[in-house]
Amino acid sequence: VPDPGERPARLASVLRVIYLTFTEGHSPHGTSVVRDDLCEEALRLAARLHRLMPDEPEVTGLLALILLTSARSAARADHDGALVLLADQDRSRWDQGRLAQGRSLVETALAQRRPGPYQLQAAIAACHADAATASDTDWRQIAALYGELLQFDPSPVIEANRAVAVAYAEGPTAGLAILDMLAASSRLARWPQLHIARAALLVRCGRREDAVAAYRDALALEPADAVRQHITGQITALEGAAPAPTWTTRTRPSSPRPSPRSPAPAGPRAGRPGARTTARPARRGPHASRPSTDRRPGGRELALPPRWRPRAPRPASSPSPGPPARSSSPRRRGSDQCGARDRPR
Repeated sequence: VPDPGERPARLASVLRVIYLTFTEGHSPHGTSVVRDDLCEEALRLAARLHRLMPDEPEVTGLLALILLTSARSAARADHDGALVLLADQDRSRWDQGRLAQGRSLVETALAQRRPGPYQLQAAIAACHADAATASDTDWRQIAALYGELLQFDPSPVIEANRAVAVAYAEGPTAGLAILDMLAASSRLARWPQLHIARAALLVRCGRREDAVAAYRDALALEPADAVRQHITGQITALEGAAPAPTWTTRTRPSSPRPSPRSPAPAGPRAGRPGARTTARPARRGPHASRPSTDRRPGGRELALPPRWRPRAPRPASSPSPGPPARSSSPRRRGSDQCGARDRPR
C-alpha cells in the first residue's frame, strides 16, 4: 500500500484497473453471461480501497457502481443461458441488499460536490435500480447524465449508451440517428452490441427487414454464445408469426397548448388595447423529469437527478422570532422510481 502522500497521484490508475476487472467479469464470455470470480474480486478490491480512502468521492462512486451493477447479475441470463436485456429482466431477482448499499454510497459521494465519471455511472445505475418496472425508468434524466459523462469520457461507447437513453426519452428515430452516425464513423462498427441496439430501434420504427439485417450484422461479428442465443431468438421472432419484443418508452402527460385562435382568458386586463396576457408557467410536480443542476469548480452546471442531489443543510436556529427558513434544495424523490440496457461493453 503506498504512503498517504503518494495515493492521490496513483489513485486514477488503481480505480481504472478495478473498473476494467469488473467490466471484464460483467461482459459475456463463451456460454457465461457473468464471470462471478472477476466481479467479486473487483468488489473486494473496491471495498478495500474505500476503507483506505473513505472521503474520496470517486472511490465511493466506483464501489457504488459495482454494487448496483452486480446486484442485477442473477437476472442477466434465462434458464437456457441466453442474455436477458435490462428491460426484460425479472427485477425480483435483483439483490436488494446490494442495491440499498449502492444507493447510500451514491448519495454520500455526490454530497461532496466533486463529481467524476464513476459517480455519474453509479448515479445512472441507481436510476435503473430505483425503477420498479422498466416502464418506470426516467430516461430523460439518464440521457442527461450520459451527456455529462461524455465530458469526462468522450468515447463512442458512452455516446452509444446515450443514444439508447435518447431513444427511450424522445423516440426511436432520435436514438437511431445517433447510432447510425456511430456505425458509419467509428470503430464501433465492429462492436456487436451496436448492431443489436440498432436492430431494436429499427423494430420500434417498424423496419423489421432492416432490423433482421442489423441482427445478422451482429452475428457476423461472432459474439459470445449467450449473446448469439439472444440474437437468434430475436431474428426468429421477427421472421416468424410471433411479434418481436419492443421497448416501451415512458411518456409523461403534458398540458395541452392553447390554440393560436383561442380567445384570451377573461380577467381585469382582458380586452384592453395593447394589453399583454402572460400565461403562468405550468407547475412541475415532484416527479418531473428535468434534472437538477450542480456547479463544478469551473462554473459549468452538472446535470443530476433530483433523487441524487444532496440535501442542503438546514439553516442554523436564530434567536429572533419568526417562521423557520425554508431550504431551497429540491425534495428527494421516492426510491420506487429507473437500463437502457445493461451498458454495452
